[in-house]
Amino acid sequence: MATPEGQGIARRAWDGYVKAVKGTPGVSTLAGKLAVPVALDLTGFWLLWHLEGGFEGLQRLGMSRSSIYRRVALFRAALGVHPD
Repeated sequence: MATPEGQGIARRAWDGYVKAVKGTPGVSTLAGKLAVPVALDLTGFWLLWHLEGGFEGLQRLGMSRSSIYRRVALFRAALGVHPD
């Protein structure tokens, strides 16, 4: 049916998506279980980054170079900014 915004294709697609997601209760349970540990991990990483003076400070604590880069990448993906 034509509407002022178009033919309603996007709305039908969205309604179908919502119906499909509500049919899988495990998704919200899994997301909830993963969200808290990831948020705490990123918060701790941000705090250590600032308390220890950034990349070099984290290396002095014993974190490997690749581990620091992975955490920075995860931080950027989750929050859209660099931890610095």
